[in-house]
Parts: sequence; structure tokens; C-alpha cells
Amino acid sequence: MLCHPDKPETWLRCRPLFIAHDLARSRDHSTAVVGGIGPFEPPLIGVVEARELTQGLYGHARASALAEVDRLYNCNGLIIADLSHDPSYAEVLYGTFGPPRGRTANYAVR
Repeated sequence: MLCHPDKPETWLRCRPLFIAHDLARSRDHSTAVVGGIGPFEPPLIGVVEARELTQGLYGHARASALAEVDRLYNCNGLIIADLSHDPSYAEVLYGTFGPPRGRTANYAVR
């Protein structure tokens, strides 16, 4: 399938692939938003999937749910996590995904 500017789902072979991970507060869902930069001029940023993770997940359970999404995309995304409400979750992500070196996915922390 060819990449089409109006269909981000066709951009999967395009890189880099991003997985933005927003941590939920107690009454809403954490999310994993998958997207990337298309191979077009001017550059376009598209969202392929926005997935709400199960409500009430914390720590390792939430990281495991994120890992399921990452596996759908061949563990090949740049994971960007908003840790402003729970900075200690960075350790859980590290434990789940390992160090950025030695695997294709990397981390960016806000």
C-alpha cells in the first residue's frame, strides 16, 4: 500500500513512529497515541491510533498495557511519556522497556 497524505494509517512503514503516553488521573483513562511524520513535503504529522488504556491501571499494569500497544507496532516507536503527575512511573517504564540502548524504542520524558 502506498503512503497517502490523507491516510496516516498508510504511514506505518514511515519513520519515526511515536507513541505518546499520557498518564491518567484517578477518574480518567491513560492513553497511548500512535503516530508519526509522513514522507511528504511539507512534513505532515498524523495519528494512526488513539487507544484508551483500561481505567484504574497503575505502575507495572499500566506499563504492560502500553507494552501491548508497542508490540502492535513491532516495538519500534519512540515512547514519549508525560510524567508530570507521577515522576516515579519513569522507573516502571525503564523496568518494562529496558534501557533505550539495546532496543529500537527510546524514551522522552517531560
